[in-house]
Amino acid sequence: MKSSGFYIVVFATVLLLQGNALGSPIFSDEFTMPTLNPAWQVRPGNGSYVLNNGKLRYYNEGFGSSPQHWFSTSLTLALPFSGTEWQLDAKATYHLQWLDAFGGSSGAQRPQLMVSFDQASPFSNYVDFDRGVDAYYNDNHLSAWYSNPIDEVTATNLLDPMDRSIVNNVANGTYWYRVVRHDGNITMSYSRDGNQYTSVLSAPLYAASNSFNQVLLTGTTWNTVGSFTDFDYVRINPLTASVPEPPSAALLAVVLTAAGLLRISKTRRLAARGRSRVFQQRWTNRKTVPLVIDRHRERVMTS
Repeated sequence: MKSSGFYIVVFATVLLLQGNALGSPIFSDEFTMPTLNPAWQVRPGNGSYVLNNGKLRYYNEGFGSSPQHWFSTSLTLALPFSGTEWQLDAKATYHLQWLDAFGGSSGAQRPQLMVSFDQASPFSNYVDFDRGVDAYYNDNHLSAWYSNPIDEVTATNLLDPMDRSIVNNVANGTYWYRVVRHDGNITMSYSRDGNQYTSVLSAPLYAASNSFNQVLLTGTTWNTVGSFTDFDYVRINPLTASVPEPPSAALLAVVLTAAGLLRISKTRRLAARGRSRVFQQRWTNRKTVPLVIDRHRERVMTS
């Protein structure tokens, strides 16, 4: 029978060794309130949104709208926040119309989950998870982008094979997205089941010393046909929290000896595991369709 003192010492040892796993969330929205969290900024344009049953539903609406302004500007929900070490997680379910009511192509229907790193010029330095269709080009895609003033990196062909078919005139699918900003780099990952994540793009962040960030829920739309996206949540957490200084070897020895647990003193080190980076370029010689338009250049997406 162990004494209560034994358990107290063991509990103290666990506390000394454990530290903090994560700090308090930077932001978390499960969309359970009847109105939009006031931290979001609603930037007017073509599009609309509703909150219902713990989801935020964003409707793509045109004509010819994009967040940067194509023929018109899209409605954008913006969430500014500060920090250089964080992880963003979001879940999105898509319902995108393939043809319009007359049987013709509905044109570009592309909801976008973006994070911008430039407050003055949001679309000069940003990442973008882009799910979209355009029947005219036989385009049904999911891609990840990182674009800045001097470079552009893209990962394509991310669609779940189950979502490549158009069912009842709808392109659908549910995806979990993750964006990590760490040590001057940006990494984009996604999951098809919410458990196993695949890193699809990693690149040095342009102007990495700038701590400004903003989440952008928006879209690029040729025509209004009823396409929408349901967002279940948006969560932003710090990568690391302030962790107490590790206890000295002498202090640990005292605690463990008191508990009768110290037999042999041995120093062990764990090797750091390097992170793999996947760089993918997207340009091909196939047909192209305008995705977004800004004053610097026209960005295009392969069909």
